[in-house]
Amino acid sequence: MTPSPKGDFVGILDRFEDRINRVVNGAFAKAFESEVQPVEIAAAIQTEVDEKAVIVGAGRTVVPNKFLVDLSQVDYDRLQTYENPLKSEIAAVIREHIVTQRYTTLGQIQIDLAVDEDLTTGVFRITSTAIDDGGAPITSSDQLASRKGPTVVIDGFVHPLTRTKTIIGRSEAADIQVEDTGVSRKHCEIDLLASPIIRDLGSTNGTWIHGNRITEQKLSEDVDITIGTTVIQFRMR
Repeated sequence: MTPSPKGDFVGILDRFEDRINRVVNGAFAKAFESEVQPVEIAAAIQTEVDEKAVIVGAGRTVVPNKFLVDLSQVDYDRLQTYENPLKSEIAAVIREHIVTQRYTTLGQIQIDLAVDEDLTTGVFRITSTAIDDGGAPITSSDQLASRKGPTVVIDGFVHPLTRTKTIIGRSEAADIQVEDTGVSRKHCEIDLLASPIIRDLGSTNGTWIHGNRITEQKLSEDVDITIGTTVIQFRMR
């Protein structure tokens, strides 16, 4: 029997709750039942993602990637102490949900906390936006559908290829960073100077297309590229 998306996410939330309590040494124990719990925020953002999903083409559903969590002063003061690990863990659990549901975003997950004096303890509000790589909000499905140019999709995240050469690898210096131990620091590059080309940069584990290890290959159509255990979906659009 295939697990339901809801069941999948309950499991993700259980793992999240265990991780976040380990990170902050159990600070969010049940003694705080009247106050906002991190798992409640993660679940609410997941609901926001599902409700704001927009189908913009065959096999492509875009969801928000920037989330603002408005909190009461009491809840904000308590959560702010652990803001960085909390936001990192929530982003990870939302990213896992996005990948599981085969959604795409226009950029990395961003989560911000803020105070709303009108909210009482235990009450919070989530607002979301789809933000492109330049930071501009996308407000309609027409805008999404009209975005043109080659892109790569990695773990559900859309990366428009705006440079002549885009380096992909594990290094922070790469244009697109991939967290995969099987990927070299500067693994491969996509060259758009003429027609699109994928080029291996002397990686340890190779760059693969259709099961073949390549050194350099033209990208004349949509194709999946494998580096390490990561699949890069190249899309001409």
